[in-house]
Amino acid sequence: MAFVGQDGLNNCGGFAMAYWVWMALNGRHPNDGPQYNDAAMANNIYQQIMFRNDVFGGLDSDFSDPRKMIRMLRQDFGMSSTVLRTANAALFYGLRENFNPADVIADFPERNTLPDLGPGQYAILIVGPDENSPTHYVLVQGTCDGVNVIDPANGVLVYYHGINIGDLYVGNPGLVNTQTAIYINP
Repeated sequence: MAFVGQDGLNNCGGFAMAYWVWMALNGRHPNDGPQYNDAAMANNIYQQIMFRNDVFGGLDSDFSDPRKMIRMLRQDFGMSSTVLRTANAALFYGLRENFNPADVIADFPERNTLPDLGPGQYAILIVGPDENSPTHYVLVQGTCDGVNVIDPANGVLVYYHGINIGDLYVGNPGLVNTQTAIYINP
């Protein structure tokens, strides 16, 4: 079983946020399978977080905007200390000009990877075709000895033993870890 997968080309951000709502707030698990209005809920979130005409960095207007994702997590779901963290210096300098400074934490040069997630903590990891192209969102959940990853491409939970968020997609053909993620903290 799995959660419903994304049904559009660029709505992965809405689906990653919906997975967090279903798991963290509603106590669901991907093994529970999809429910009747899951795709509609995820697409409703996506409609609210699209870049639209407010684009930066050459990203398409129908991509999910991490600024709007942070705003929605804070305002609609009460996750007051949600921030974007990055260990990617090049990407950070592009983000810095477009984000409220309080919304971005830079984890470089001290670190070259993202901070670990503890058990039950969540982040939305931004991956892409290269380290400076943030074009796809996946939900990551910390466990006591690794992480669970749910990719909106298929809605399936995959468990990675002994690694953490900064190690995901490293050396993976097709998608690369941009070392940038939205850390969702209550």
